[in-house]
Amino acid sequence: MNAPDGFSTDRLLSSAYLSWRCYGKRPLHGWERHDLGDGLHVDTRSESGIQYFAVRGTDELRDWWRNFRTSRVSMWQGGRAHRGYMNAACRVLNRLKNDSLRHSFTGHSAGGGIALCCAYRCPDTLADCYTFGAPRSGDVGFADMVEDIGAPLIRVVNRNDFVPRTPFWPRFEHAGDCLYFDHRGTPHWNPSMWTLSKSRILGYRPGDSLREHDAANYYRNCERFVRENHA
Repeated sequence: MNAPDGFSTDRLLSSAYLSWRCYGKRPLHGWERHDLGDGLHVDTRSESGIQYFAVRGTDELRDWWRNFRTSRVSMWQGGRAHRGYMNAACRVLNRLKNDSLRHSFTGHSAGGGIALCCAYRCPDTLADCYTFGAPRSGDVGFADMVEDIGAPLIRVVNRNDFVPRTPFWPRFEHAGDCLYFDHRGTPHWNPSMWTLSKSRILGYRPGDSLREHDAANYYRNCERFVRENHA
């Protein structure tokens, strides 16, 4: 099982932790929290020439309005993006981006969808983007454009998490490399459709999707993955 070029276990684990903890009432020590209105919350920190962004996912009723704005908006770079997520990404970058630094993005659920749109808007300064249980952010053209940037794009998916299957194909497409945890917690890079189907069926329990989508569960799976790969 070979990880993609540029993948970092340190960045995976720290991103998983940040994506989980940005749901907390207070930002982590050394981070600054920004309330950009309409339920859009972002934690930021700058160090070693990189500005880090952790975008909070769906946490309030008003967040669902952004999630359901699935009509696509054409982008001048190429492709079409999820309107709600791209509009939120533009607000994040217009308000918070430091143009003198490189940029790293992470987020869980809808926060991951917004994070990928932010990555798309930073082709010259993108360091990496790690998302967890994120929905699709755009069409095939969008996915191709953000992959062509060449920075690590890692999306982590738990086996029966329903959110990464939305919005529904063929209008939208995922971008980047997928780290998938199956029904045994075994990791797979860019799994086949057979692996996905088998994992979703075996050991299924009612309510799996909610449990699998929980940000804390993503962090635990990533923590185990890093621990076993460093053993």
